[in-house]
Amino acid sequence: MRIDWAVTCRYAESDGLVATIVGAGVDVQRLPHLPGLAATMLAVRLAGAPDEFGAEQMHQLAAQVCGLNGDPVRDPAGNVIPPLEFEFGWDQPIEQAVPGWLVNPLFTFGIQWWAAEPGTYTITLTVDDGEPHLSPVHILHSGA
Repeated sequence: MRIDWAVTCRYAESDGLVATIVGAGVDVQRLPHLPGLAATMLAVRLAGAPDEFGAEQMHQLAAQVCGLNGDPVRDPAGNVIPPLEFEFGWDQPIEQAVPGWLVNPLFTFGIQWWAAEPGTYTITLTVDDGEPHLSPVHILHSGA
């Protein structure tokens, strides 16, 4: 199983098969105060063979925000923020409507982090410790 695509956005919701995405591609944010709280929504589509979606087969999706130096971001007290992780699975086997096609579930979620300074932060997404998918978000100081 792999991440087929991921997009930052202002809002997203999904029933697992289709998604409504508003403001797709929001990868630049202006914050009135730095350091400050940054946040974005993500829509993530996975791709996997039908046998990877068997009954009671669990998977893990993780999102880690990294700072300008590539290390995980820290909270205001200096503690490393752990990745956002959640497990997912199905209680019944998924039947693919088109034989030979991959199964493509969609997930949507929000993530926030403490932006210590302006620059490009990276949201690193992984599923089952597979290849990472990188989604950059650039933070600007608006000086409000």
